[in-house]
Order: sequence, then structure tokens, then C-alpha cells
Amino acid sequence: MDNFDQVVTYDKLVDLGLATHLLPVIPPDAELSEHSKLSSGNLGKIPGVYYRDTDTWSGMKNWPQHITSAVDLAVWKTWPKHAVCMNLGIEYVAFDYDINNGAFIEMLDDSIQGVLPESATRTRDNSPRKVRVYKLQVPTELKNEYLDYGIEDAFIGTLEILTGKKHVVLEGVHKSGGNQELEGEIAEITIEQLHEAIDRLSKNLFLLEKSPTTGKTRRLPVKAQRIQGSRTYETMCKIIEAWTACGGRHDALRDVIWGKVCDSGPSIAAID
Repeated sequence: MDNFDQVVTYDKLVDLGLATHLLPVIPPDAELSEHSKLSSGNLGKIPGVYYRDTDTWSGMKNWPQHITSAVDLAVWKTWPKHAVCMNLGIEYVAFDYDINNGAFIEMLDDSIQGVLPESATRTRDNSPRKVRVYKLQVPTELKNEYLDYGIEDAFIGTLEILTGKKHVVLEGVHKSGGNQELEGEIAEITIEQLHEAIDRLSKNLFLLEKSPTTGKTRRLPVKAQRIQGSRTYETMCKIIEAWTACGGRHDALRDVIWGKVCDSGPSIAAID
């Protein structure tokens, strides 16, 4: 964490209007308090409290109800280096791309282009995974959405649309060693825009009917989404290449893409 300055980070996030939503994250290499019941798998992910006398950390109790004050921020800036997250509450919604395939993420973004504006995005320098944050024009209690994507028995990843009693890490060093950084201004959206975006993302051809994340069964649309346009064609090619490179079932993937989606464009032979 030598290149991470949490004082600068807190000030930067305060300037985005997030002061009351900010929370410190337990460092990935932290030593837990003897009274902590957290597992090591939670380190680097969840809000925490630092105990200077023992140089240990524990989870922050009741963090969803916590309203951060200027005093809190002043104290946290003096703690050992740690990442910073935000409590989403009913004012914000985050699109958390828990997906390792950058081309697939691009395809999902293409499907909601024109529905949602560009907004502040947290990236990680050693992974295509990202989080995009929006502010709701009217604070609203919403349920979280988990959209799982895959092909036959192969799991691609999950797009989590989070709000309410959820948090997302905005800046700091990930447990993998990658630096996480939020860039851009936070855009405001309406509930109608959010619902339209979710509807489009739910019609993606690769949406799994049985969710490995929640275990629930989702009713898929009767007609598969028909994706057209040269940009999408290029994205599909990237997906095929990435899937093949990681040992995916090339024939099954391309048959689904070209057999059910496109009836125009270059032939399969052109990309073999």
C-alpha cells in the first residue's frame, strides 16, 4: 500500500458528496482482535474498526445505520493504511461487475448504452472487474439484483446491482495487490432508467435460468435478445477468443451466438 494515500482518498470522496456514506475497510493483511468472529476471507472487503492499543481490527457493528461525521473522518485518516468503501443506503445504487471477462463486460455495457449515463467507476489495475456508482434522483428502498451469466454448464460471472444495506469498496489496495480507484463524477438517474437497464440486462442471451449465486430460478424471456451492429460483432469475436483461450467450449459458444442471435455479418468461417 506504499503508493496509496488514504488522506487524499477520503478528501477526494468527500468532494464527490459521499462524506456521510464513507467507511473504513479492514486491510487484507490486518490482525483481527481476539474478540472478532470474522474469517480471514472477509479481510479487505468489509467495514472495520481499528484498536490502536492492540494494533488489531474487528468488523464495524451496525454499519448500515452509521452516518459518518467529520469527526469520524478525522480519526480514520490517522489509522493504518486501509481501503475506503461506501454504504449505499437508499440514495445510491452500484453496478458491481463480478466478471473476469473484459469483452463480456463491454457487451453488457453496450446493451444499456443510452439508458444510463456515464458515471463514476471504480476500476482495479490487475482485473477487468469494476463498480459503477449512480445516485438516485429520489431515494428509494429497492431490492438487490443478481444477474448470473454463463453458457451451458460454464459460468461467466455475476452483475450485482446493489443498494440498501450493501457497500462497495471505492479506493484502496485489493487483497490481490491491485490498486482500486474511483474516477469520474457520480451521475443521477431515475427509478425508471434503472428498471429499464435491469430489463435489458435480464434479456441478455447468456443470462442463466438457474442462478448459482442465489439458487433461484429466473424466468427467461421467450425470445433471445437479438444483438446487431458491427461493434457488437467485434465484441462477440473477443468473447469467443477469450473463451477459447481459457479452455472454453468454442463450438457451443459460437453456435449460441451465431445460431440464435445474428442472421447477418461475416460467416463463422471468417473467425475460425
